[in-house]
Amino acid sequence: MVGIYKCEVYDEKLLDIVIQEIFDKLRINEKIVKGMNIVLKPNLLAIRDESTATTTHHLFVKCIAKRVISLGAKCTICDSPPGKYNKKNLLKLYEKLGYLEIEKIGAILNLDTTSKLVNINGKLIKNIEIISPILNADLVVNLPKLKTHAMMNLTCSVKNLFGIIPGERKAEIHSLYSNYDSFSNAMIDISNFVKNQITIVDAIYSMEGNGPNSGSPRHTGLIIASSNQFEIDYLVTKLINLKLEDSYIVKNSIERGILTNPSSIEIVGEKLEDIIIKDFKFPDTLSKKKFARVFNLTKFVKPYPIFDSNKCIRCKLCIDRCPVNALKLINNKVVLKDKSKCIRCFCCSEHCPVYAVDIKHILTFKRK
Repeated sequence: MVGIYKCEVYDEKLLDIVIQEIFDKLRINEKIVKGMNIVLKPNLLAIRDESTATTTHHLFVKCIAKRVISLGAKCTICDSPPGKYNKKNLLKLYEKLGYLEIEKIGAILNLDTTSKLVNINGKLIKNIEIISPILNADLVVNLPKLKTHAMMNLTCSVKNLFGIIPGERKAEIHSLYSNYDSFSNAMIDISNFVKNQITIVDAIYSMEGNGPNSGSPRHTGLIIASSNQFEIDYLVTKLINLKLEDSYIVKNSIERGILTNPSSIEIVGEKLEDIIIKDFKFPDTLSKKKFARVFNLTKFVKPYPIFDSNKCIRCKLCIDRCPVNALKLINNKVVLKDKSKCIRCFCCSEHCPVYAVDIKHILTFKRK
C-alpha cells in the first residue's frame, strides 16, 4: 500500500496534520513501540539553500520526529553525505540546513561516524560497510527527496539509502559498478538490506532537470509514504511521466522479482491519474539519449562533464570526489584529463557548490 497526500507548503501546522494522517492511515503508529530506537534517514546531500530542493526540508523531518517521539521512541537523525564522514562535517551540515531546530524537540543528531563491514548477501554486493546508527536501529524511516538524477534519471526511495554507506566509500561503489544497470542493482542490494523500514517522501518541492544538485525546484505539493520503497519508486516514475526503461532502479527491481505486480499496487489518498505531471523536466543526459536513439547513435554519443572556468571557484571537490581519478587542475582550470576513464557517474556535477559543471554529449568513435 502506498499513500499519496497533498501538502502544498512547508508549514509546521499543516505538516503535523498530514503526517498524523499518514501515520494513522498507513498504521505506522502500530509499528513504533515505546522504547524503540528509530532512525530517520533524510537526504543531506550537501549544504544548499532549502529553496533549491536539494535536501529533505528540515521542517518535514522535524514533524516526523515529533510524531515518533510522541509515541515514546528514541529518535535519531543520520545520513552519510559524500566526502569525509566526520563529526566536524556533520555538525556543519546540521547547522547550515536548519537541523539544530530538530534537536530542540528531543531528537538526536547523529555524530557517531563508526561503521561495520557486514554481509548483505546481495545480487552484486556481498560485503559492505554500513554506518553504525543504521545497524543499531529497530526501525529506519527513510526520508528521501524526489529528484531527477543525471546518472540514474530518478533518485527517490531506493537511491536515498546509498547514504547508509560511509561517505568516502561511495566512490568505490561508483568505480566497481559503473554501468547504469549494475549501479542500479548495487543500489537495490543496499536498500534491500534494510528490512525494517518505512519511507516518507518529501515531494512538496521536488527537483527536476540536472539533479540531484544542479536541477531546478519544482512545486509538486505531495507527500508519498509506504513500507515498500520499491512500490513508491514505481509510482513516482509514473507520477513524473518517466518511461520505465529509463527508470533504471525500478526496471531492475521488476526484473529481479523484488517488485511484483506493480500495476496492482494499492493506493490511498490521491488518485495517481489525477496528479500525473506530464512536463516534468529530465536530465540533459536523458534528453540527449533520446535524440541519439532516433538517429541510432546511442553507441557513439556519450555524455561527459564540461567545466565552466568562469563559475569554478577551484575548490577541487570535483577532483577529490571523482571515483576514477579522471579529473585534474591544469593551468588553474578543471579538465577531464582522460575521457576513457570517465564512467559518467557525474559525481563532479553532484558535488559542485557553484553549479560550474555542465553535461555535454560528445560524438565518440572507438578505434579498433
